[in-house]
Amino acid sequence: MVECVVLSAALVSASLLVFGTRFAAEHAFTQVYMLFPLLIWASIRFGLRGATTATCAVSVIAIWSTARGYGPFVHDRLATSLFFLQVFMAIVSVTTLVLSVAITERNHAVKAREWMLAAVSHDLKNPLQMIGLSASFLARVLPPDDAQALKLVSNLQEASDRM
Repeated sequence: MVECVVLSAALVSASLLVFGTRFAAEHAFTQVYMLFPLLIWASIRFGLRGATTATCAVSVIAIWSTARGYGPFVHDRLATSLFFLQVFMAIVSVTTLVLSVAITERNHAVKAREWMLAAVSHDLKNPLQMIGLSASFLARVLPPDDAQALKLVSNLQEASDRM
């Protein structure tokens, strides 16, 4: 929760700095990219919801500021300003959404791998226990003077325990 609040405050502050001041208009396109680390943070830590919410918040501030005549995308006509802003927001949206989808898919793959390893481990554990128990039984039943058979049973027990 604390991380979400810190990210939100940083994102709103950076968006207002980039789009909400005349300073941004004087240095066009130099600080709009300072939003990307925050948007990537939202994508990585909060998934699709975080990426979508962060992009929406930046978009609202950017549209509001550009319509008022502030920010790096201001041109003579409002339609032109909003067009350039729209292109920038499309790049932001695609970047954050693709990143969050890739991370979500990776997390699903990791969970599937862990589930498969747990299933295989469980399926191998029962036969190995049976082999170990059978080897222990053979070691007790075999005559003590049959060294070769006892050695084979001992090897079987060791291999079963190791596996």
